[in-house]
Amino acid sequence: MSVPAPETLYRHQLGQALAVWRHRAEHPICRRERGDWGRPHPFHRQILRYAPLVLVGVVILGGVGFGVNQAALAASGLDSLAGAFCLLCLPGLIVRLMTVYGAIMAPALTAPSIGGEEAAGTWEMLRATPYSVTEIVAAKFFGAMSEVTNWSIFLFLSAIFGVVTGILGLLVSASPLEAVAVGLGTAFGPPLSILFAGLLGLAISLRVRDATPALALSYGGLILFRLVNGELVWMAIGQAMEGWLVVMSTGPPFTTLIACCVLTVVVLAQVRRRSLAEM
Repeated sequence: MSVPAPETLYRHQLGQALAVWRHRAEHPICRRERGDWGRPHPFHRQILRYAPLVLVGVVILGGVGFGVNQAALAASGLDSLAGAFCLLCLPGLIVRLMTVYGAIMAPALTAPSIGGEEAAGTWEMLRATPYSVTEIVAAKFFGAMSEVTNWSIFLFLSAIFGVVTGILGLLVSASPLEAVAVGLGTAFGPPLSILFAGLLGLAISLRVRDATPALALSYGGLILFRLVNGELVWMAIGQAMEGWLVVMSTGPPFTTLIACCVLTVVVLAQVRRRSLAEM
């Protein structure tokens, strides 16, 4: 019997995951992960107890991150634009806060997803359903990520922030193409950050069976990635080059997009390996 090529297997897995995403509202495992029925997510309940502390940290980190953009404008001698940016980009501050909160919540919901099922002895029950391992993992991921934030409001505010930042880029840069790049980077950066945090937690959950070490490794990896791919790093790179605003706005989301693609391939490979091991 011939073995399918890896590209064919990946396309088949992606097709299964997309089918779960299209039916996520009524998918039973997605609904279970959201707490619509069955045992609610234990880590989600624990995090809600510390919500005030999480919100304080979100406000501090989000405010500091938002201030980086203002400092970049002021350092470039565009003080008037920095003031206008503060007035026009109030949605940007809200997006920044929601991004930090989502990046904190996503690993807490995805990192223990597989290990928690195995510790509770419910993974075998899920495997007894007609769904494949790919469909189970995808349903748990989509169900967990739906609890991270209100995606409709978040994406709407991200789009507004991208439009306003694109207009700012048009005022700073003479190139409309660069202004479009700035707007797109600003709009897609926040959702990609939360998606990366969730995929990182899921990838670690498929490798580490214990939920607590998986959660610790997820946050450690997220912090390390943010240090390497932070706006301060890209601002320093951009100031040494022409078009600093374009570099600072598009560098982090582009790197995060590549990291998300790599994590997706890693997750699919781990799911396929687990499927073969459980056959």
